[in-house]
Amino acid sequence: MLKRLSILLLAFFASSFMFAQVTTSSMVGTVKDNSGQPLAGATVTATHLPSGTKYSTLSSKEGVFNLPGLRVGGPYEVRIDFVGLKSAIFENIVLQLGEAYNVNAQLSISEQIMENVVVSSKTRRAASEKTGMTSVINSRLLTTLPTISRSITDFTRATP
Repeated sequence: MLKRLSILLLAFFASSFMFAQVTTSSMVGTVKDNSGQPLAGATVTATHLPSGTKYSTLSSKEGVFNLPGLRVGGPYEVRIDFVGLKSAIFENIVLQLGEAYNVNAQLSISEQIMENVVVSSKTRRAASEKTGMTSVINSRLLTTLPTISRSITDFTRATP
């Protein structure tokens, strides 16, 4: 009995280690401006160059970002962008299994003059006389509907 209990406990603890296997890596870091202030909303894009796979995220209000679940190996190219500031590019980054690679960037002011950006859109108003669910009925639908009489009433019974 004691032998069975010890085998059961060993199997239980061994199985917990099997579920703890990690097959990916991650990238973490901070994004700041020249004065050391964190940049919220900076776009961080890591590109796995051999496969072309892109991973992207935004920095938090503290300037911190996290890219989990990255392929192990590399090389990776990491690009950090923020409007009005120069992009930071880090190249030849190789990720190790289960480790978080640290990328800290300090972005400086861009010399390029920003053009005015105009965003415009047309609003769509919903028709106030049409409320609820609708269905489009055509002759092909009526002929393929599995009913005996092929009438519109059979279709309305089947429509929610």
